[in-house]
Amino acid sequence: MKSNTDRALLALMAVALAALPFMASGYVIYVVNLLMVFVVLALGLHIVIGETGQFALSHAAFYGVGIYTAGLINNLWHPPFFVSILAGGLLAALLGYVIGALALRMRDIYLALSTFAFG
Repeated sequence: MKSNTDRALLALMAVALAALPFMASGYVIYVVNLLMVFVVLALGLHIVIGETGQFALSHAAFYGVGIYTAGLINNLWHPPFFVSILAGGLLAALLGYVIGALALRMRDIYLALSTFAFG
């Protein structure tokens, strides 16, 4: 359970991130954005390896498929930004489901090697 101090700190960080585009340069915004992307990737890796104990190594591949799909759709058809991001996420999720259905029948080092081979 979160204490009031934790909630206050999270609220302060949310306000600081919301105010960042108005106070920082473009490079600082780029670095913070990249940092948040890597935090999300690390949290996904922590959930799979740390919480479930399954040693899967294909997170970066799904990230790459999603972002490449979003970029390709954006360059070819020029839809709104969120449509291309949604399409990339859906394709990465579909591919993750297919690879997961095949790889999660394996255990231990075989799971790690099969997901590493996909990546």
